[in-house]
Order: sequence, then C-alpha cells, then structure tokens
Amino acid sequence: MAKRFTDTEIHKKRWFRKFTPIEKCFWRYICDVCNHAGIWEVDFETAEFFINDKLNEAKLRELFKDRYIEIDNGKRWFIKGFVEFQYGKLSGGNPAHNSVIKILDKHSIELEELDIIRPIDKRMSVWVRDKGACLYCNKEIKKEEDFNVDHIIPKSQHGTDSYKNLASSCFKCNSKKSGKSISVAGFVKPKVQEYHIKKAYFDLKNNVDLMVKFKDIFGKTRLPKVDQSCQHKSTVAPKDKDKDMDMVQEKDKEQDKEEITKETRSKINRLIEKLKGKKSV
Repeated sequence: MAKRFTDTEIHKKRWFRKFTPIEKCFWRYICDVCNHAGIWEVDFETAEFFINDKLNEAKLRELFKDRYIEIDNGKRWFIKGFVEFQYGKLSGGNPAHNSVIKILDKHSIELEELDIIRPIDKRMSVWVRDKGACLYCNKEIKKEEDFNVDHIIPKSQHGTDSYKNLASSCFKCNSKKSGKSISVAGFVKPKVQEYHIKKAYFDLKNNVDLMVKFKDIFGKTRLPKVDQSCQHKSTVAPKDKDKDMDMVQEKDKEQDKEEITKETRSKINRLIEKLKGKKSV
C-alpha cells in the first residue's frame, strides 16, 4: 500500500478553516487519492461515494481554483504544493524523483515554475559526451530541433541503444543516413566511447563553456553549480608528477620502516620480560 506525508498543521491554517466539513473532506480526499505526482483524475461521482455526501462540483471548482491547475482539458487536476510538500526540491540525480518528473513532463507542467530540477536524460548526455558536435560532419549543433541521436548500426540491423552505438548528429546528416548503414550512407564511422548520465553531470559541472552551450540548447534544464576552481587549476608537467610520486613512495617506505622497528622493539621487550620471569622462578 502506497504511503505519503500528510499535513498535520492544515487544521490550523486560515484558508482551510473557512471551509465546511464536506469541503474539507473533499480536499483531503483528492490529496489522498491523487497519484504520486499530485495529479487527480477528476471524478466527482467517486468522490461523492467515498465522502458519502452530495458535492456541488461548480462550487468546489470555484473554491479551490487557486490550489490546482487544470490539465488535459479539465480531465485532471494538478494539486499545487503537493510535490514540494512530499519531496521538497525534485532532483534528476534522485531515482525516486525521476518518475514524478516524467509524469509532470508528460502533462506539460512547467518544471521551472515549480522550482524543480529537470534531469539530464540519455539523449542529452550523448550531446554532452560529443561536446555538442555532429560526429558525421563535425559541425556544432546550436539548436535542439537540429539535434538528433543516431544509431550508428541501425536498429533495423540489430543495433543496440548502448552509448557505443549512439552518435550526435545534425538534422541534415541524420536525414541522409536515416536507417542506412555507415558505408551505404557514405559516412566515416565515428569514434564513440561508453558513457553515463552521471558522467554528463560531472563534465558539465567542470566545463563552463560546455555548460553555457548546453543551456542555450536545453534551456529548461537546470544544472549543478559549475566548479569555477577547475577553470583555474594549473597543469603539472609529467616529470613533476613523477617526482611527486617518488616522494610519496619514499615517505611510505619510511613509515613502513618505522612501523617494523616499533613492532620489533615491542617483541624484544616482551621476550626480555619473559626471560626475567623465568629467572626469578
């Protein structure tokens, strides 16, 4: 059985206190039966059955008009404040939140209005991996409508959805390749690597220029704060790195020697004590 938080302070709130008992029951009812994204399938007949009283639909719509958003031509209500109360701030990095975000996206509920962080999906992460360039013509992709994820080996030829078979492509190249193989389409096979959505977050966080380009294309998507310090880190020459490694290894060896000598001394001391004990006997 699904469980959710309930507002124990609601009876102290002025806006709720002014309602009649039936109206209060109706509000609590829709908050309980809505789905986990706060969307209620509008059904006043069923509501009357469970509340066990007649409901004035027109009056209830007017009373609560500021507390819900009508979606799907009035067939559903999105309850304002439900998501924030149940989850706080939604995050694409939290698997428990992803299904909620998908439902809100499906019903075209503006995520930024709800202060929700929209997740980076696999399609976006391919763009990040390929640095926003078409892997067939090497041109920069500047608009989302011009961005396509192409299957290098087409699905019709048993190509998979793994990152190693996905490539960023512009609209022109994608249309030219369509469901053809690389050789038939006349392209050079792009070099791609395995990737992950978490890696996309990391790469964006540590690359200001890429972050700016990403926002220009996927404007509604919110991202983690950029680590500005990474833009100013000085590079260390390989020789210097080798020296540092040698110093670390030397220190480790010295520590090992100290530990060995300590153990040896303690063993010697224990043997001396044992010998003294035997002599006294």
